Amino acid sequence: MNTQDNVNVRNYGIILASGSGSRYNAEVPKQFVKIAGKTVLEHTIEIFEKAEAIDEIIVVITPEYRTMAEEILLKNNYKKVSKLLNGGETRKES
Repeated sequence: MNTQDNVNVRNYGIILASGSGSRYNAEVPKQFVKIAGKTVLEHTIEIFEKAEAIDEIIVVITPEYRTMAEEILLKNNYKKVSKLLNGGETRKES
């Protein structure tokens, strides 16, 4: 018997959405820009939600926009999003 047969493997999708969008020159970071009525973040989460291979989603967000991200998560009632984490000062820290 293979020891992996008894292991419950979970696949996590991690969405790194904590960029400031400084090069984008918009009022909000690009993950909050709306395209076709939804933010880029919403479009991204929906792709992960539909992916059968993904069991849980972790979203990493810049602390300054955490409230906006929380509102998006509450509004859409995503089933797989299990954590909303604050990103670091740099991409590497996030």
